Amino acid sequence: MLQQNFSEDYKYLIQRIFINKTPTAFSRYNEWEYSLIAWHTFNGAGWFWKTHQNKSKLKTEINNILKYQDEWFMFGIASRQHLRANIFYKHAIKSKDKTFATIFVNNNYKTFKLVLEWIKEKVILVANKIWEWQNYPFKVKKFYWIPFDVVSYYEENKEHIIKMCEDIAKNNNKLVLFCAWPLSNLMIYECWKLNKTNRYIDIGSTLDEYIMGRPTRNYFKLDSKTCNQIDRY
Repeated sequence: MLQQNFSEDYKYLIQRIFINKTPTAFSRYNEWEYSLIAWHTFNGAGWFWKTHQNKSKLKTEINNILKYQDEWFMFGIASRQHLRANIFYKHAIKSKDKTFATIFVNNNYKTFKLVLEWIKEKVILVANKIWEWQNYPFKVKKFYWIPFDVVSYYEENKEHIIKMCEDIAKNNNKLVLFCAWPLSNLMIYECWKLNKTNRYIDIGSTLDEYIMGRPTRNYFKLDSKTCNQIDRY
């Protein structure tokens, strides 16, 4: 059971997802997702999420998912470091199954990297198209690609994305990893509704070292403060 403790929740999820292989949905709502939900206009990460005048189907969808309650569907939320987002999620998410959106990074990344390299089963992966042929630390059963600008992509391709979720959900007892920014929230929810035998897990930027070939985040760097950061709920 999640305790909202950075170290203990990490151990619990690793055991549950990767060792026991218990059906699980883990959807991460961090500060970027909060920005998409809360801001009137948004241009995320400088250039690849763009929406204007508060018009976004994806914004509405991921906001509505916050009300969802179901056994084994878990939310990762922004820690107290991002206080506005943290307070918002604590009030908006009705489920008691909440932990940290950063549960696989910061101080936990050093061992999570080993977990990724330990995976023996073939993984279904949802990530950016340019990363399709990279050297992942695990074998990929099937790759589903998405573009950088997932906000506009969902606006124009909702039916295609839902069909993608339906295709993913045809699998049983599989590990499905998502690196698709806020589109991960939508797809995990849709997949879970269709088939609750799989593990649908948003692992965020944890594959960057493999797909970029360089440390893109501070938590990758052993001498950084972020690498040793233990987040507070």
